[in-house]
Amino acid sequence: MNQGAILRFFREDHRKLKQTIAKLTESQIVNDLVMGDWSVKDVIAHISAWNWEIAKSIDDVIEKKAPWYLTKGETAFNVVEVEKRRVWSLEEVLDEWEKSFDSLVHRIEEITAEEWNSDTGLSWADGSAVTMASLFGYRYKGEGHEGGHALQIMEYYNI
Repeated sequence: MNQGAILRFFREDHRKLKQTIAKLTESQIVNDLVMGDWSVKDVIAHISAWNWEIAKSIDDVIEKKAPWYLTKGETAFNVVEVEKRRVWSLEEVLDEWEKSFDSLVHRIEEITAEEWNSDTGLSWADGSAVTMASLFGYRYKGEGHEGGHALQIMEYYNI
């Protein structure tokens, strides 16, 4: 995907998740465990942490440095980041989610054509090249990160 297509894809994913959350009560968002021991609030906290991390990873790729998650497991990161936000109010978690998404979109918009098309010399675990486009290629349940979690939440609630 090119830069414009990725931005449209991310915005659509974000819209899907916002619409899904809007159908839930605050109690459902905070109390129901929709993914293991995670509530919808925890899923949103998890997404925020990854939005910040991917935004940082853009600079790593530009500098031809491997993002940390290229070689290390993500489970511990997820646990730490979700746990850190568990004491936050729902409003704080939702506010951070919007800020993290806006920051990620803004950072993607700043990538120059030269940076977008540069050869990093890095490879993912499957041997494919780490490119700017591949940095945004993660799919969950056939959707982007936010859209995949939206689908998961919709399935849980049959909405």
